[in-house]
Amino acid sequence: MATGSENAGFRATRLFVLLSGGVMAAMVQLAILPSLTQMADHFSGQGDGTLIAQYITAVAAPTMAFGAPLIGWLAGLTGKRTVLLISALMFALAGAGGAFMPDLWTLLASRLVLGLAAAGIGTMAITYLGDYYEGEARDRMIGWYAVVGGGGSLIVLLAAGKLADYAGWRAPFGIYLYGLLIFALALPTIARTSAKAAATAGAAASIKGALGLYVLIVLIAITMYMLTMPGPFLLQADAITSQ
Repeated sequence: MATGSENAGFRATRLFVLLSGGVMAAMVQLAILPSLTQMADHFSGQGDGTLIAQYITAVAAPTMAFGAPLIGWLAGLTGKRTVLLISALMFALAGAGGAFMPDLWTLLASRLVLGLAAAGIGTMAITYLGDYYEGEARDRMIGWYAVVGGGGSLIVLLAAGKLADYAGWRAPFGIYLYGLLIFALALPTIARTSAKAAATAGAAASIKGALGLYVLIVLIAITMYMLTMPGPFLLQADAITSQ
């Protein structure tokens, strides 16, 4: 819960950090989506370039989906603040590092790490919203989390498209450096939480109750990837470009 000693700017900065969780989760796929056709051309010498480019985009999804329980376990051991900060750093380094990976396999590995980092940020952001807000205020903030995530996704997609047009398929990876901003802002604004409290929150009954919702979310995520990834190639086939 927020304390009376916190000024409005401090609370607004903390809320910005937490609401960014939704944007960063969407960013995993959308930041490189506009450059898929360029990526396919680059890797065409190693096989089916279209399939390889789609693998590069989609490979982060399993670690996002199945990494969330691991994130909860780590938060129980080290505390939520530690997990959030490390996840933000990993997001920036693994994400932007994709632009410099020397081959396909190291690029795929960096995407796996990025997915795990995004899972950490998203999971901890939602958890902290539950810590700092109660009742209707908490419900409202979780609603804003979805709204900001959707609006931010559009901005990311447009920015990534411009970067890919002007500087090639590696340039959009720089968008992941956003994680450094979140790390810097989270340091002074996100409070420490005890490992004991985090562990208590992860009771077996809670996990069992959330299992059905978890499976549903995974299925929705798979469907989203299946629908969006062919988009750039369909536009290319119809000669629709940004020029």
